[in-house]
Amino acid sequence: MDQVSVGRSIAQAYGFLFRRILTVIGLSWVAAAFFIVLRKALLGLGPVPHNIIAHWPVALEHLGGVIAALLLLCAIAVPLTRAALGDAMEWSLAHFVIGARELRLFAALVRLYLIVIAVVILCALGMAGIGMGTKMALAQWPALAGTGLPVKEIAVGIGTLIAVLVTIYVSVRLSFLLYAIAAAEPHASLKHSWELAKGNVLRMFLIVLAIVLPICALLVAADYALMGQPLIDTLRAAFAVRPPNQAPVYTLLASHGWGVAVFASVIFVVSTVLQGAASASAYRGLLGLDAAEAPAVVEEVVLLEEVHEAPAEH
Repeated sequence: MDQVSVGRSIAQAYGFLFRRILTVIGLSWVAAAFFIVLRKALLGLGPVPHNIIAHWPVALEHLGGVIAALLLLCAIAVPLTRAALGDAMEWSLAHFVIGARELRLFAALVRLYLIVIAVVILCALGMAGIGMGTKMALAQWPALAGTGLPVKEIAVGIGTLIAVLVTIYVSVRLSFLLYAIAAAEPHASLKHSWELAKGNVLRMFLIVLAIVLPICALLVAADYALMGQPLIDTLRAAFAVRPPNQAPVYTLLASHGWGVAVFASVIFVVSTVLQGAASASAYRGLLGLDAAEAPAVVEEVVLLEEVHEAPAEH
């Protein structure tokens, strides 16, 4: 199995975005328009309440919005990733399909998010255990407390770092190749994504950083250009209390609803394009395929591998 090239994957991701901009627009603008309307509608609902049990209708409305956004993401990710894999797709004025591939990717992403949530919960339980264990250790060995070292803080800090690294590792290893697998293979398999990513998680994480950081900077710049200093003041006030008061932030965003929705839609499309193209580049490299080979060839390679492996199972 080949290793993922960080530089090549980043270059091909951004190269695909800028060189194939007409393809990107043609394959994504319908879903992007739906996303704008959806984002504006969600802003009108207000923030998700802290007490979800007492305000479950609002929480369910937001959950429905998240599901709809995820379907729109799949409708963009699959055709754009196929184009990045080398599929000679004809340019079209508009494209919007939620078919078998898109639904398989949607189901895989739902499973992925549930796994990541489970990992986060387990890490949180582990952190609670570390805190309790440290407290008991300090009570059991007074000399440890007498050293003057912030033993509990050190233990919790190390545990937090480990929890963050574990969550990132699981998320990247499961998700990075998923767009390409869903676009090129008969199944959107998290297991296959996990197996293909073996030995390349750090490289994939660096590629993710090269995509996510510029997008975050673009999002911050766009929001500041739209709302200016009131955005900074509102965020400061929101995070000055514990837990943060999200209501003023939502109120400000809702007051600039259409502008926020349009900027969010652009970020939504750009991030999906870059992730799909980077996933496609890494996938081709891992399978040893040339950049010009289309998904149909990828499918043949995968199916041939399955045929060769099948007799060994008996």
